[in-house]
Amino acid sequence: MAYVPTHARQAALVRGPSYALPDTDPNRSMSEGDRSPRPAKRRREDASSGRASSSRNGSTAAVATAPAGGGSSIVPSIFGVTARNEFTERVGNFIMAHCRGRSDVEIEIKLGTQHAPGPGAGHRVRLPSLTEIILPPDYPMGSFTSTLTKHNHKWLNEVLNQQVEATANTPHPLRYKRERQIDEFHKTRAGKVRVSREMENGKAGRVIAVVRKNRLGDLNVVSPNHPFDWRISCNVEEPVEIDVESLGDAESSRQKDRLCYEHQLCQVDLTAVTPRDRTGHPGPMSFELEVEVRDAPALIAEGEKDAAGQPNLFEDMLQSILDSVRILVKNAAPQ
Repeated sequence: MAYVPTHARQAALVRGPSYALPDTDPNRSMSEGDRSPRPAKRRREDASSGRASSSRNGSTAAVATAPAGGGSSIVPSIFGVTARNEFTERVGNFIMAHCRGRSDVEIEIKLGTQHAPGPGAGHRVRLPSLTEIILPPDYPMGSFTSTLTKHNHKWLNEVLNQQVEATANTPHPLRYKRERQIDEFHKTRAGKVRVSREMENGKAGRVIAVVRKNRLGDLNVVSPNHPFDWRISCNVEEPVEIDVESLGDAESSRQKDRLCYEHQLCQVDLTAVTPRDRTGHPGPMSFELEVEVRDAPALIAEGEKDAAGQPNLFEDMLQSILDSVRILVKNAAPQ
């Protein structure tokens, strides 16, 4: 009989649920049950100066001397190469599966809270993992709430402003701009349409976009050690040709005061949102953080090269964007 490798063998298992349900006990802390000694608390990354206690946290800490007999640098592995980051590879596969061959796509990452499933599931999901984890698409989970607190919003604003100053004279500075706009939502025969207008003196002004947004796919990441989880989304914003004046009153609207921070590959948007109903009555203000890929077609083009086995920057570009998100998540609250 021919030998069949372990990974190619058919598992003789009784069919059952794909996954066990997550621990949904809201009274149990995220770290309860871990009885191993805890390491000393490390200083958080100083996002403004780059100083930190460890270079793996996004800092520019001094490089240690190679051990005796190791030469002038550390060899990546016994094979002389670095293993591909499985997390980054999975995110790349997700993006290419939904965006390949498209030029009208947007890729964004939002900070928020992944809730547990089931009745009364208003608390954050708790999973058996000590590190960030990508949830499979068919994993049983509740809603994802993409909101911050006012305190988190203010703190991240300060962190990003410090980074603007710290990078002002570097090859790739973080640039700041402020945008105020209002998004009005209308029901039409073509579906739900969003009309975006500039805010002028506190009132809706010039129309800057009329689009219909279609969600292509989401990938949810739970970060048990930090205040927020995150969601990677691929969307298409399709322009709609329509007479805006004929639409009448909006079903609802969202007034946005947005702080934008542009970098080499991505843009961070910190937004204070005031919702309004059909009558114009304002609801409670909410706060959001979104990281958007600045040039999605360029990223996808590098992914095409990677799939074809050609030299490319796909993984490097993704790693930079994902690390930006990770450092924002870690710095979302004072420590």
